[in-house]
Amino acid sequence: MIRTVIAAAALALAPGMAAQTAEMTFYQLPAGAYPHDVAPAPDGTVWFSGQHQGFAGRFDPKSGQVEKIPLGPGAAPHGVIVGPDGNAWLTEGGQNAIIPRPARSRCGRHRKARARTG
Repeated sequence: MIRTVIAAAALALAPGMAAQTAEMTFYQLPAGAYPHDVAPAPDGTVWFSGQHQGFAGRFDPKSGQVEKIPLGPGAAPHGVIVGPDGNAWLTEGGQNAIIPRPARSRCGRHRKARARTG
């Protein structure tokens, strides 16, 4: 009974709070990439691991551009963080390695695609 009274009082004191909703944006990444981890970078881009296709990905939410950086045969990146140096660091289970990706340079061959929002 006391819980019901407290809940009713809280709702009465905070009109409109129950009607608030969160706003979300979804970004469609390359088909079949199966992204696993994400890490926001200081420049506003977001690094992610394209686990199924074996690439490090960098996504720019402002432009919608996706940069795919292949990590080599058998690659299966999992975790990704952005270090204090601004570089992305990925755990790469397929090659039993930890791989750095410089934030400012284009590493290896890559393909850019435009992500769709929805």
